[in-house]
Amino acid sequence: AASSRRKKASNNDNKPTAQDPVHIPSRLLAAAVCLALVLFSFLMLFEMDGILPNFCYRLIVGLIGRTGFYFSIPALIYLFCIMAFSGNRPVALRSVSVLFFVFFAGCIAHLASDCDDLGQGFAIIGKLYKGGAAGSTGGVLCGLAAFALGRILSVPGAYAVLIILAVF
Repeated sequence: AASSRRKKASNNDNKPTAQDPVHIPSRLLAAAVCLALVLFSFLMLFEMDGILPNFCYRLIVGLIGRTGFYFSIPALIYLFCIMAFSGNRPVALRSVSVLFFVFFAGCIAHLASDCDDLGQGFAIIGKLYKGGAAGSTGGVLCGLAAFALGRILSVPGAYAVLIILAVF
């Protein structure tokens, strides 16, 4: 009688109950977020007349520049593919590499633009933001990094370092 009770208890333990929460893997959530960002980026790319897409477009382009924004769309598609179809393989290094590639592409674009008259001090941040929104600089983040590398290593040295970092 005791062994039949054990069998019944073990059979009932394997069945899901109504109180068990549904567990969604975090990679699938990340893939869904990447897919949503791709769709939202397409809305921003085609300049839909909406308050939220226009605000987000100006914010992103002001931070990473137009080149960074244009590189971010295929990067988000690639991140979606990595997250959705990688199975149990590690994805952290590939994901970070893709994001850094977008950043370095924005830095290279900033170096390629002729923006020597940005000024000094904190005024440079406002000019980088406005220039990123206009498409003439690499935005605040990419522009500051490229500006600093250009001052430290000279512009050809900064090109070399950024290209090596972007490729490898």
